[in-house]
Amino acid sequence: MLSQRGGFMLSVVPKNDGEAAKVIDFREVAPLAASKDMFHGNDSLASWGGLAVGVPGEIRGYELAHKKYGKLKWSELFAPAIKIAREGFSVTEHTERSLKKLKENVIGTELGKEGEKMSNPALANTLQKIADHGADVFYMGPIADSLVKAVRSAGGILTKKDLKIYNALEKEAINSTYKGYRVITTPLPSGGPVLISLLNILDGFKFSKEDRDKSLTYHYVIEAMKFAFGQRSLLEDSNNLTNIIQEMLSKKHANLLRAKISPNQTFPLSHYELMVDQAASHGTAHVSAIGPDGDLAAITSTVNGHFGSGIMTKTGILLNNEMLDFSIPGVQRVIGAGPPKANFVAPGKRPLSNMVPTAVLHEEKRCWLRTSLGASGSYHIIPAVANTLINILSFNFPLSEAIEKGRVSYGLTSGKTEIEVERFPLKKAKELVQMLENIGHNVTNHSSIADVNGLSYFKEEIVAHGDSRRGGAQGSAQY
Repeated sequence: MLSQRGGFMLSVVPKNDGEAAKVIDFREVAPLAASKDMFHGNDSLASWGGLAVGVPGEIRGYELAHKKYGKLKWSELFAPAIKIAREGFSVTEHTERSLKKLKENVIGTELGKEGEKMSNPALANTLQKIADHGADVFYMGPIADSLVKAVRSAGGILTKKDLKIYNALEKEAINSTYKGYRVITTPLPSGGPVLISLLNILDGFKFSKEDRDKSLTYHYVIEAMKFAFGQRSLLEDSNNLTNIIQEMLSKKHANLLRAKISPNQTFPLSHYELMVDQAASHGTAHVSAIGPDGDLAAITSTVNGHFGSGIMTKTGILLNNEMLDFSIPGVQRVIGAGPPKANFVAPGKRPLSNMVPTAVLHEEKRCWLRTSLGASGSYHIIPAVANTLINILSFNFPLSEAIEKGRVSYGLTSGKTEIEVERFPLKKAKELVQMLENIGHNVTNHSSIADVNGLSYFKEEIVAHGDSRRGGAQGSAQY
């Protein structure tokens, strides 16, 4: 339900033979009729309804990925999804909670309960047409007509031309090193540069397994997050940010930021230059995969909010509300920060994203640990992935423990330090909260700082883990 044909995906595929990792970016784009003032300072117009819908790119993304890497027939890729859409799936506890929010916010009627079956025959028929005739049938013809009609009937501005001219993009991945490993992730408009900056700052602390129970370690992690997020306000979907991105990926720049972190105090937001604008989103999913030759893939897809824009076409397609990821003049989403102009709406522009599908390879030993992971959870995605990578690479936790351990984050929308208190041992949790509050953190308990899914390959053994925060489990893999 979360990642139907109006979604979003980024893919990282590092080749085992040393070929440079590539990224397929099929982030949604703003319609040609879009403008920075199209929401008139009303955030809700970017959340629900026709104006919230960006031009969907997922099917073009699959098409490009299949042309570049595919081995199966195109039609074979859709068979499992068609089967589920036609025959239905069992509603989970998490899905029931999400459906209740949809009822409250959009439709006002009761939907599926945990354990019940839900199906979408119209979507099954649509997927079958795409499987039989290719991606063009989604972007041109009756399916496209239905999509445009649904959006415009709900007050949107999407046109047939917007769909026809959409292109997925192939890009170079970005990367850095952490504890002797090569961390590979996605470039703009994803959150990859922010993740790399954060890891570069933390790399200089040289954490080891002896540091994993120290409260000071978590203070350093939170402070580094503030500096990494502070740089996000300069970013946008543009090819003209070379100097800014080079700086964010630089170990030298990370050293300068790390020097501003004190072991015994926090600072006002101006110290971190925090001017990040972030709307909450919940409709994201992540999949990690490994091929028989050792290739890794990390794929993140989204409709942004729970059930996107709340619009479903007659062809069964649930549409995104990705326009919410743009900054809006006059709308302040983050405490102490106005909307960054760099991320304002423009025709054909991709909004910034927190998605960070990520792969990790040993810097020298290609046959050593190989990991692929990513997360869902809005502005918590980058902190969650960083927490997990630190747990694996610095603290030597196996994948499952690394994902399930308690996390910390800086809450962009709350301005508070967030801790998953229940996931720490009771004594440690009290000690951690007390220490952080003593040096100036405004601490709050958070039940779930995103959810991470990933896999690792080590000594010819594949281990996969789905985060229990969203009902996942150890070994949730298919071979």
